[in-house]
Order: sequence, then C-alpha cells, then structure tokens
Amino acid sequence: MSKKETKRCSVPGCQRKHKAKGLCNKHYIRQARTGAWVKLKKDKKKCGEEGCGNDAVAKGLCNKHYKRLKKNGDTKETRRYGTKKCSVRGCYNDHSYGGYCSKHAQRLQRTGSLGKSEEAKKGEAKKFFDEVVRMYHDGELTNECILWPFAIDEGGYAQMIEDGETRRVHNLILRKTVGEPPNAEQCCALHTSHDICGNRNCINPLHLRWGSIQENVDDRAVDGTNAVGEKSVNTHLTDAEVRGIRELAEEGEYSKAAIARAYNISRTTCRNIIDGKTWKHLLEEE
Repeated sequence: MSKKETKRCSVPGCQRKHKAKGLCNKHYIRQARTGAWVKLKKDKKKCGEEGCGNDAVAKGLCNKHYKRLKKNGDTKETRRYGTKKCSVRGCYNDHSYGGYCSKHAQRLQRTGSLGKSEEAKKGEAKKFFDEVVRMYHDGELTNECILWPFAIDEGGYAQMIEDGETRRVHNLILRKTVGEPPNAEQCCALHTSHDICGNRNCINPLHLRWGSIQENVDDRAVDGTNAVGEKSVNTHLTDAEVRGIRELAEEGEYSKAAIARAYNISRTTCRNIIDGKTWKHLLEEE
C-alpha cells in the first residue's frame, strides 16, 4: 500500500505543506492580513527632512535623521569636534585652530596672508637652519628673535624634515649648538624667558635652553596654552556650560541624569563635573 501523498500549497512555485484553503501557513496568513496571497509592493515613503531623498524608516524620517532626532532632540546636525570646517571660502578641510584648517592657519602664521604664496624651494629650510647654526658658532648672533619663515605646526612652533621625520626646529637647533640634553630630566627645549622672547617660532639659540617636563608645563600655564577645559580637543563643552551644570546641581531641582541629558553628556561626565573631579580650574578661578 503506497503512502498518502502530502498535500502542497497551491501557490505556483511554493512547495510548503498545505495549511488551509489550499495555502501553506505563510500564504494563508498573508491572504488573511492583506486580502491576497501575492506580496504587494508598497511605495516607500521618503524622509520628511527637506532635501533628503532617503527612505523613511521611523516617524517619517530616514535612519540618519531619526537617530539624530532621538539623540539630540533635533534633526539638524549639531557641531562636534572635527565637524567644523575651515572658514576660508571654498575650503572644506576640517577646522584645526584659529577658525582655519591646518593648511591655512600655518600659511597665515608664516606669510601673514591666507592667499597662496610662492612655496619655498626644496632645501631652503635646511640652508636657513645651517646658517643660524654657523652664526651661533661664529659668535655672530644678536639677541634679536630669529623667526622661522617656513613650516609651522599647529602649536605655532617651527618644524622641518630631518632624517625623513617632521621635527621641531628649536629642539634640533639646541642639539646642534648648545649640545645634547644634559640629563634625562632636562630633555625639553624651552624658551629662556617670556620677557626676552615670546615667539614660539623663534629659533635663536640664545633664546633657548634645556628644561624639565614640569618647567614646560609651568611655561604653558604662564602662556595660557594648557589644553584644559574648553581648549581640550576631547570635549564639546564650554566654560559657561560647565558653570551652568554646577548651578543646576546646586539648585537641586534636577537629577544628575536629567542634567546629563540636557547637555548631551554621559552621567559619569556630569557627576565628575559636579563633584569637582574634572574642570577643577573653574573652581580655582571662583
């Protein structure tokens, strides 16, 4: 006696087992839900944000704008470190410092203009460097600043290529003139005095000395160039916003979690600010 043949779905090409009304479970459910076992194609809605042609996924928005709305409460892009662009028209490089990208900021410091100037010929920086070294050993240097007319790094210090690597010139020229660092502690090339020389791109060996890391930190504090608070690249908060966070915490009307959400920071960051573990310099100013 032969086995009874298993009844199959009546939809062409479907070999699933019969469920009800000549259809398998999948097509039966689809027909009950939509009125037809054929999968109907629906026109996908587009994102409701003006100028965006992406498909909508939730609340009439595409995935990008929906996530932005959920995170920031607004579909507009909020500025974060690295997203700000150079202010020079036609330049789309990321902002570095002073309102400009690294290229334009260095050009402005070097030439005093944002316009493209004649580039230095290959080897000119090395010749300039060697000439300053020669003048030092021959006793021809004066107490006037010698400003580096070539490449400058983001911190405003002179730089050049040495043995295939980008190096700071004031460190190199101290080694060529005064000599190597006297010990492991005195390893930083520093300017002798802010009264004598306040130019970071000065390479006059008479204005330079070897100092310790702590002395370097102290010099930055005097210059006001310490990367603390809103000067740090690792935060988007400003000094005013941090003061506002502490004022809200003192009032006691809002929880730390609510304050963190309002300023788009983590609870840990908010707690450390309120407890004085971070942004300590603002407490000292008060």
